[in-house]
Amino acid sequence: MRLTKDLAKAVIRRLADDIEFPINIMDDSGMIVASSDPKRVGSIHFGAKRALEKQKEIIVTEENNDEYANSKPGANVPIVLHDEIIGVVGITGNPSRTTLIANVVKATVEILIEQNLNERQYFYQEQRLQNWLSHLLHPSTVDIEEVREESKQVINFDEDQSYQILLFVCEHENLVIDEVKHFMTKYFPSHLFATIAQKHEIIVALPMQIKEEQLDPFINSLAIQQVIIGDFRSGLKGIRQSYFTAKKTSEIKQQSAINTKGKVIFSENHRLEILISYLDYESIDLLYPYEDRQLTDLSPIYLNTFLAYVENNLQINRTSKMLHIHRNTLNYRLEMVKKKTGLDPRNTKDLMTLWMLIHQN
Repeated sequence: MRLTKDLAKAVIRRLADDIEFPINIMDDSGMIVASSDPKRVGSIHFGAKRALEKQKEIIVTEENNDEYANSKPGANVPIVLHDEIIGVVGITGNPSRTTLIANVVKATVEILIEQNLNERQYFYQEQRLQNWLSHLLHPSTVDIEEVREESKQVINFDEDQSYQILLFVCEHENLVIDEVKHFMTKYFPSHLFATIAQKHEIIVALPMQIKEEQLDPFINSLAIQQVIIGDFRSGLKGIRQSYFTAKKTSEIKQQSAINTKGKVIFSENHRLEILISYLDYESIDLLYPYEDRQLTDLSPIYLNTFLAYVENNLQINRTSKMLHIHRNTLNYRLEMVKKKTGLDPRNTKDLMTLWMLIHQN
């Protein structure tokens, strides 16, 4: 790795206020790439060149200063990363005071450079993972064989393993992703990946079936709107299918009258709604043109009342309690749904038709 100007400048900015002596950072050619004295940037530091040649610390004093052009008294210590000298740290001042400081600064610089390198590698790996996922989870078509070849360079994937997608829906995914990764690493170390899929979405792939109680304490502590658990399926196609069942379930639950914020929802419990959502609109319009138009204009209060009625298994008392209304008010609203759409929620076939039309829309 080369010691770049930007990285060296960042190090100077972080250390300059804490070190009372002037600091210079030289690259592997001996050129000053960053300094607390900007006028020195771009010139060759011959004390640093000697440190690079000898691969050891060089002390410049008043007595030997003439041997090192463009150098001042002080200590010059090689910067070592992965057993390779990539530059030199120079601290200007009385060597009796700067030598120890130079070695402390050298260690600090090496740590900062290592951190920077790790951050770059992490970002690069994340980008590769997200690019790979964008191919795998493309909404229209995907070349599974091509994605399978790409996976060999990106992720340790077992084609024979079944996986379950966890879809975290949140307002600020960039603020939540680190917590999600930490939780998964701690409690589910075998997870395949945890990353941002797109805006408001974090996805995790688990090689196991998860239970609701395993996630409840975690999601209650974060600003997560929903956690949708996709189906448990095998291979790359399985990951793709699990993601889309989870995503479709999320879209369906957002239409629900029941508050699902902070809830764990399993897509396998909503397969019928998912199936209905894929029905052809032209067929619906052909069979139910009047009802469909009336439903579009139906007030949200009546629509949500109907959905709550279905969610509570058609039980009047439970629905009234959930909506915080009197049972007479509930019956009135159901009657209004019948009046406005021509479909009676208390009739089984009409109820199924209403439910289908709502989820198809």
